[in-house]
Amino acid sequence: MGERPLIRSDEATFLVSSDGYQLYLRSMGKRAPRFTGAIGIQYLVWTAENGEDLQ
Repeated sequence: MGERPLIRSDEATFLVSSDGYQLYLRSMGKRAPRFTGAIGIQYLVWTAENGEDLQ
């Protein structure tokens, strides 16, 4: 995908691509509360520049 890390910490990373797309990754830790039996991504959020990008 070509992203480069812009900000990095022990819990999170903010990646930015050359064309401006952004990706935030955050770790909640091994003991973070989760839904029963859940594994993998808990939340996924995205944005769009305008209404046309949503269609």
